[in-house]
Amino acid sequence: MSETATRTRPPADTATRLRSTDRVTAFDEDVWTRLSPGMMVGHGWLRALDEAARDECPLYLALEEGGRLTAAAVLREVASQDCFHSPDRVLLGRLRRPLARLGVSFVPCLLVGPHKDCDPALFGPRRAELLDRLLERARERGLPLVFRRVPATDSELQGLLRDRGFLATLDNPVAYMDIAWSDFDGYLEALRARSPTLPSMVRREIRVFARSGIEIREIADPEPLADRLHGIALAHHRRLNPDVPYPYGPRLLPLLRQHLGERCIIFGAFAGRELVGFAAVVHDGRVGHLSFCGFLPETRGSFLYFNMGYYLPVRRATELGLRRLYGGILQHRLKARRGFDFLPTRLYFRGPGGAENLVARPVFRLHRWVARRYKFTDVLTPS
Repeated sequence: MSETATRTRPPADTATRLRSTDRVTAFDEDVWTRLSPGMMVGHGWLRALDEAARDECPLYLALEEGGRLTAAAVLREVASQDCFHSPDRVLLGRLRRPLARLGVSFVPCLLVGPHKDCDPALFGPRRAELLDRLLERARERGLPLVFRRVPATDSELQGLLRDRGFLATLDNPVAYMDIAWSDFDGYLEALRARSPTLPSMVRREIRVFARSGIEIREIADPEPLADRLHGIALAHHRRLNPDVPYPYGPRLLPLLRQHLGERCIIFGAFAGRELVGFAAVVHDGRVGHLSFCGFLPETRGSFLYFNMGYYLPVRRATELGLRRLYGGILQHRLKARRGFDFLPTRLYFRGPGGAENLVARPVFRLHRWVARRYKFTDVLTPS
């Protein structure tokens, strides 16, 4: 190439650009997948949530350098105490409404976190710079910036947040099971190492279910059953969370199946021809997540919940060769008896000004004490 041609070549675009969007489809799927640390912030999962959401829609903030994605964040603007992701539900619990009348609340806020489990929702090699951009945006909006379920294993992110003056407390531990066996008998032997009585408990619950008359079948095409699946999910959610709106519409499971293909497994429980429960597992070939489920009240006593919610997913995860299965943030004792361990996570908060942090500090100190001494003491010993 001639010297003249070299001199006239347009310079490469190395400028850093901040992108903000409400759809993950604004980013190339392969590029996003290479950057994201796990399935709960993966492209297909997030696309299904975007398209199925009724409220609490995710937002995306990303840094690009020379057209290359270098950091991204999955966030939400939380406006209500009672929404699914509200930090008030963790920090204030049942007192959140009376305390709100006294002016004590952590919403509205900008919240960074996964919908499920604990895949870091701020990721990429330039995430320190993106964190500073997030803080700028929160200050401009006059909103606190909150991080939910930051895993104890992500020491880098925890360090970035501490260095920037975030307050910290314990968030819900996330259940997980490392699969070190090759068949279901191996799972039972792993339970025996915890307690000699656990394998017989599991076998008994499997036998009782086998006599219930309920049949579990995989639902390859959830579209014709979308309304029924949604109705069961909605009723199940309202029983457990009567004051929290269910954030998704009827097409959630069909969309997950559409965007994830065979990596979304939907088990349906049928009493005759009637669908009475379901459980959905998503996986990336290495890690699985018990993602959504629902059971009608009349299935109580059949042990359907344990068989379809735990034993069948464990069996399928083993057959698929998955290394880990995540099981959510609730029912700690029940899950511990079925082989789950628990990953500690933290909630981080920084107000838009120093006064907000000063006011929040005693609440965080009290919450840490309660969480260590009472709330999570049955499954972990927080540091």
